[in-house]
Amino acid sequence: MKSYGIILFDGECSLCNKFVWFVIRHDPSMNFRFAPIRSEAAAQLRIEGNFSALNLIESDSILLVCDEFVLQQSDAVFAIAGGLRFPWSLLGILRILPRRLCDAIYRWIARNRHQMFGKCQATTIDSKETASRFL
Repeated sequence: MKSYGIILFDGECSLCNKFVWFVIRHDPSMNFRFAPIRSEAAAQLRIEGNFSALNLIESDSILLVCDEFVLQQSDAVFAIAGGLRFPWSLLGILRILPRRLCDAIYRWIARNRHQMFGKCQATTIDSKETASRFL
């Protein structure tokens, strides 16, 4: 199985949980795995990886942990989109837009996500196949 990486997300954020389920639905090749950012699995990735300076607890970003690096903000979203099936993979082309603009929009949404989309308790896993994608 080819893996594009592990997506770390805010498990209490409704928008983030919806994004995870969107990725699951549009990733039949199972390129991505998932873990809530405040989970023990995420803490272990931080220790094992070469990104100990990254403060996962205070992150307002979806993170994409790849073999030797971590993508965050719009870089992570566009890389994730690029790993999805067509037509969603075409969104990866948005990487050509100025990074400062994309990250500014991302940060605004991240700051306001709980007010705009609400909070949730936990991600509901609906099958063994789906469960195997969560760390």
